[in-house]
Amino acid sequence: MTEVWASGGSEPLEEELARLMPRLKGQLLRSGRGVPGLEAEDLAQEVAARALRHRGRFDRARALWPWLRKLAQRVLFDQRAASARRRAREVALEAEPAARVTDGDGREEFERLLAPLSVREREVLLRFHVGEESVTTIAAALAVPEGTVKSCLSRARRKLAEWNATEEEVRDDG
Repeated sequence: MTEVWASGGSEPLEEELARLMPRLKGQLLRSGRGVPGLEAEDLAQEVAARALRHRGRFDRARALWPWLRKLAQRVLFDQRAASARRRAREVALEAEPAARVTDGDGREEFERLLAPLSVREREVLLRFHVGEESVTTIAAALAVPEGTVKSCLSRARRKLAEWNATEEEVRDDG
Protein backbone atom coordinates (compact mmCIF):
# COMPACT_ATOMS: atom_id res chain seq x y z
CA MET A 1 0.00 0.00 0.00
CA THR A 2 1.56 3.31 -1.07
CA GLU A 3 0.88 6.24 1.21
CA VAL A 4 1.57 9.90 0.51
CA TRP A 5 3.23 11.75 3.36
CA ALA A 6 3.30 15.50 3.91
CA SER A 7 7.05 15.34 3.32
CA GLY A 8 6.18 14.87 -0.33
CA GLY A 9 7.16 11.23 -0.53
CA SER A 10 4.90 8.50 -1.72
CA GLU A 11 6.95 5.79 -0.01
CA PRO A 12 5.30 3.19 2.17
CA LEU A 13 5.46 3.94 5.89
CA GLU A 14 8.12 1.25 6.35
CA GLU A 15 10.45 2.98 3.88
CA GLU A 16 9.82 6.39 5.38
CA LEU A 17 10.57 4.98 8.85
CA ALA A 18 13.79 3.40 7.56
CA ARG A 19 14.82 6.77 6.10
CA LEU A 20 14.12 8.58 9.39
CA MET A 21 15.62 5.89 11.65
CA PRO A 22 19.12 7.46 12.01
CA ARG A 23 17.56 10.80 12.97
CA LEU A 24 15.23 9.03 15.40
CA LYS A 25 18.12 7.15 17.04
CA GLY A 26 20.00 10.42 17.50
CA GLN A 27 16.96 12.05 19.06
CA LEU A 28 16.45 9.11 21.42
CA LEU A 29 20.13 8.99 22.33
CA ARG A 30 19.99 12.64 23.41
CA SER A 31 16.62 12.37 25.15
CA GLY A 32 17.35 9.08 26.92
CA ARG A 33 20.70 10.11 28.34
CA GLY A 34 21.06 9.30 32.03
CA VAL A 35 18.38 6.62 32.12
CA PRO A 36 19.97 3.28 32.96
CA GLY A 37 19.27 0.43 30.61
CA LEU A 38 17.88 2.55 27.77
CA GLU A 39 19.53 1.90 24.42
CA ALA A 40 18.72 4.21 21.50
CA GLU A 41 18.57 1.28 19.06
CA ASP A 42 15.99 -0.59 21.16
CA LEU A 43 13.96 2.55 21.73
CA ALA A 44 13.98 3.39 18.02
CA GLN A 45 12.73 -0.11 17.22
CA GLU A 46 9.93 0.32 19.77
CA VAL A 47 8.95 3.66 18.21
CA ALA A 48 8.92 2.09 14.75
CA ALA A 49 6.80 -0.81 16.01
CA ARG A 50 4.31 1.58 17.60
CA ALA A 51 4.20 3.68 14.43
CA LEU A 52 3.35 0.61 12.38
CA ARG A 53 0.78 -0.61 14.92
CA HIS A 54 -0.91 2.80 15.08
CA ARG A 55 -0.51 3.91 11.48
CA GLY A 56 -4.26 4.47 11.22
CA ARG A 57 -4.05 7.25 13.82
CA PHE A 58 -1.57 9.25 11.76
CA ASP A 59 -2.94 12.14 9.71
CA ARG A 60 -1.15 11.76 6.36
CA ALA A 61 -1.68 15.46 5.63
CA ARG A 62 0.89 16.21 8.33
CA ALA A 63 4.62 15.65 8.48
CA LEU A 64 5.72 12.25 9.76
CA TRP A 65 8.68 13.43 11.85
CA PRO A 66 6.70 15.35 14.54
CA TRP A 67 4.43 12.33 14.98
CA LEU A 68 7.44 10.05 15.39
CA ARG A 69 8.98 12.47 17.90
CA LYS A 70 5.75 12.38 19.92
CA LEU A 71 5.78 8.58 19.81
CA ALA A 72 9.44 8.64 20.89
CA GLN A 73 8.61 10.88 23.85
CA ARG A 74 5.88 8.45 24.88
CA VAL A 75 8.23 5.47 24.56
CA LEU A 76 10.84 7.27 26.69
CA PHE A 77 8.23 8.16 29.28
CA ASP A 78 7.01 4.56 29.39
CA GLN A 79 10.57 3.25 29.71
CA ARG A 80 11.43 5.73 32.48
CA ALA A 81 8.24 4.82 34.33
CA ALA A 82 9.03 1.11 33.96
CA SER A 83 12.54 1.77 35.26
CA ALA A 84 11.11 3.65 38.24
CA ARG A 85 8.64 0.81 38.92
CA ARG A 86 11.48 -1.73 38.80
CA ARG A 87 13.57 0.43 41.11
CA ALA A 88 10.65 0.92 43.53
CA ARG A 89 10.04 -2.80 43.62
CA GLU A 90 13.75 -3.55 44.14
CA VAL A 91 13.99 -1.04 46.97
CA ALA A 92 10.75 -2.29 48.50
CA LEU A 93 11.94 -5.90 48.37
CA GLU A 94 15.35 -4.94 49.77
CA ALA A 95 13.78 -2.81 52.48
CA GLU A 96 11.08 -5.24 53.53
CA PRO A 97 13.22 -7.07 56.11
CA ALA A 98 14.82 -3.78 57.11
CA ALA A 99 11.39 -2.21 57.60
CA ARG A 100 11.11 -4.20 60.83
CA VAL A 101 14.28 -2.52 62.09
CA THR A 102 13.81 1.07 63.15
CA ASP A 103 17.23 2.38 62.16
CA GLY A 104 17.95 0.18 59.11
CA ASP A 105 19.52 1.75 56.01
CA GLY A 106 17.05 -0.10 53.79
CA ARG A 107 14.12 1.52 55.55
CA GLU A 108 15.62 4.99 55.10
CA GLU A 109 16.18 4.35 51.36
CA PHE A 110 12.67 2.95 51.09
CA GLU A 111 11.12 5.96 52.81
CA ARG A 112 13.22 8.38 50.74
CA LEU A 113 12.09 6.68 47.54
CA LEU A 114 8.42 6.86 48.47
CA ALA A 115 8.58 10.38 49.94
CA PRO A 116 7.03 12.09 46.88
CA LEU A 117 3.92 9.90 47.13
CA SER A 118 0.74 10.56 49.06
CA VAL A 119 -0.34 7.98 51.63
CA ARG A 120 -2.93 6.52 49.25
CA GLU A 121 -0.51 6.43 46.29
CA ARG A 122 2.08 4.69 48.47
CA GLU A 123 -0.43 2.13 49.73
CA VAL A 124 -1.78 1.35 46.26
CA LEU A 125 1.71 1.12 44.76
CA LEU A 126 2.95 -1.23 47.50
CA ARG A 127 -0.15 -3.41 47.38
CA PHE A 128 0.10 -3.70 43.60
CA HIS A 129 3.87 -4.13 43.11
CA VAL A 130 5.06 -5.63 46.38
CA GLY A 131 1.91 -7.40 47.53
CA GLU A 132 1.08 -8.35 43.93
CA GLU A 133 -2.60 -7.64 44.53
CA SER A 134 -4.88 -7.00 41.57
CA VAL A 135 -6.53 -3.66 40.91
CA THR A 136 -9.87 -5.26 41.75
CA THR A 137 -8.60 -6.57 45.09
CA ILE A 138 -7.06 -3.23 46.04
CA ALA A 139 -10.23 -1.36 45.06
CA ALA A 140 -12.32 -3.69 47.23
CA ALA A 141 -9.94 -3.41 50.19
CA LEU A 142 -9.89 0.39 50.03
CA ALA A 143 -13.60 0.68 49.12
CA VAL A 144 -12.87 2.81 46.07
CA PRO A 145 -13.62 2.34 42.36
CA GLU A 146 -11.07 0.46 40.25
CA GLY A 147 -10.51 3.64 38.23
CA THR A 148 -9.33 5.38 41.40
CA VAL A 149 -6.79 2.62 42.00
CA LYS A 150 -5.58 2.89 38.41
CA SER A 151 -5.29 6.69 38.75
CA CYS A 152 -3.33 6.34 41.99
CA LEU A 153 -0.98 3.83 40.36
CA SER A 154 -0.50 6.10 37.37
CA ARG A 155 0.23 9.15 39.52
CA ALA A 156 2.59 7.20 41.77
CA ARG A 157 4.50 5.78 38.81
CA ARG A 158 4.74 9.21 37.19
CA LYS A 159 6.04 10.77 40.41
CA LEU A 160 8.58 7.98 40.84
CA ALA A 161 9.70 8.30 37.22
CA GLU A 162 10.17 12.05 37.67
CA TRP A 163 11.98 11.47 40.97
CA ASN A 164 14.18 8.83 39.34
CA ALA A 165 15.08 11.20 36.49
CA THR A 166 15.92 13.95 39.00
CA GLU A 167 18.04 11.56 41.07
CA GLU A 168 19.96 10.50 37.95
CA GLU A 169 20.64 14.15 37.08
CA VAL A 170 21.87 14.84 40.62
CA ARG A 171 24.17 11.80 40.53
CA ASP A 172 25.51 12.81 37.11
CA ASP A 173 26.13 16.39 38.28
CA GLY A 174 27.54 15.39 41.67
